[in-house]
Amino acid sequence: YQPDLIVSRFWLPFMGPSVGTIQRLAGKRAVRVGLIDNALPHESRPGDRPLTRWYLGSLDAALVMSQAVADDLARLGFRKPVARAPHPVYDNFGAPATREEAIQSLGLSANATWLLFFGFIRPYKGLDLAIEALASPLLRQREDLRLLVAGESYTDTAPWRDLAERLGVADRIVWHEQYIPTERVRYYFGAADLVVQPYKSATQSGITQIAYHFGKPMVVTRVGGLPEMVPHERAGLVVPPTAEAIAEAIARYLDDEHLRQQLEKGVREVARQYTWAHLAETLLALASASRDKS
Repeated sequence: YQPDLIVSRFWLPFMGPSVGTIQRLAGKRAVRVGLIDNALPHESRPGDRPLTRWYLGSLDAALVMSQAVADDLARLGFRKPVARAPHPVYDNFGAPATREEAIQSLGLSANATWLLFFGFIRPYKGLDLAIEALASPLLRQREDLRLLVAGESYTDTAPWRDLAERLGVADRIVWHEQYIPTERVRYYFGAADLVVQPYKSATQSGITQIAYHFGKPMVVTRVGGLPEMVPHERAGLVVPPTAEAIAEAIARYLDDEHLRQQLEKGVREVARQYTWAHLAETLLALASASRDKS
């Protein structure tokens, strides 16, 4: 079998030896394009760079979804063509749930204002910053404000739970520490008043694109590709990765009705830019240009 095009997806250096070797054995006819989520992992380990470089050496071109990843490729010495197309909006989670049905399905209080921290719980995602923001003087006085943490964790969550206890906000956090099936995602975003992504490092985030699908404004930190994906004061609020800045953004959003309406409208408008068709067209154009050069 002699393919004309090989598209491989890469996000962990561990994948480098196997995928890089397979692509090298595929023959000279094929154009090899890497769809790269992360050139370097958020949590580094010994051997990351050589494993990633082995994979990159098997490519003719790379497609990235943020400038942050393009910059990482440059730092790794990748000199072949690189194209950028933003992460498309996920459209496989069904129609939005109403707040009433979402609250009822999840067993949450209908009288609370819900902040949503969604997805895999890992240190670089800054859950501690969200907890510290909730405990800040600015937000502590808001007795109706709650944080819903929903997602799996591959590490012990005791440090985050202990932090919430020490700061006196443990009773204001609801933990759904579990895998969230696709058909249940709509309820979490339906219940959310605001999606919070307090990341300490990032390239881009699939959670952002789920929020776009459900029309939910976001507070995100100014790291990696998040500011590219969430235009400030149009689809969300972009702030430094500190608890104080996150708390101020949350308070600003909750207190300013005009801003809320502006962001709710803006998030729907921006979502229309992030299509799967655009990603596919960019990938095929990149492959065609790479074939012409070879």
